Amino acid sequence: MDAMKLNEVVELVTRQGETLQARRLRPADRQALRRFGESLSPTTTGVFLPHHYDDATLEPILRRSEAGDDLTLGVFRGSRIVGYFFLWYLDQAFPLLGIGLHDDYQGAGLGRQMMNLLVAEAARLGRDGIDLTTLPTNDRAFRLYQSVGFRQIGYVENPRAGGGVTVERALRYTLNPAAAAPGHLANGRPVRELADGSAR
Repeated sequence: MDAMKLNEVVELVTRQGETLQARRLRPADRQALRRFGESLSPTTTGVFLPHHYDDATLEPILRRSEAGDDLTLGVFRGSRIVGYFFLWYLDQAFPLLGIGLHDDYQGAGLGRQMMNLLVAEAARLGRDGIDLTTLPTNDRAFRLYQSVGFRQIGYVENPRAGGGVTVERALRYTLNPAAAAPGHLANGRPVRELADGSAR
């Protein structure tokens, strides 16, 4: 089964009633995605910087999206990207989720809609679950993830796009409770379990 079609559009509506369009990204969206990354405030890039937004980084990401190897989506207001979200490693049992919104659209009710779309796609594709990571200081996002159904399974060391390594919370959304849960993320990073072995 394939991921959502390349030209398929899903409408998302903000709390203020503005209708935006979400669709898969392709190489022609490189400049719009670069402008999105460049327009984020330092506060936002402090919690969402999955990679650099230069051409050398974006080209392979957008080619993988176009090929269906990853599900990489943008939320558009006209031709402007105001949200960026993805399921990377889509061929894995537990693909890796990422979600980011432009500062102007944070708190507008889009994050939950974006996550629900990704969860529905993973379920439709028969995945066993979804993993994500988030900074321990990003309490707002952590509460959203928990409310959608993600549970913290441990911690992971992730490289920062700006250099260095940071310890982040690892969260998992289980779609198939009978599936064996891996002790690592789809990108190979090992998950250090919580001290008490529980999920939060």
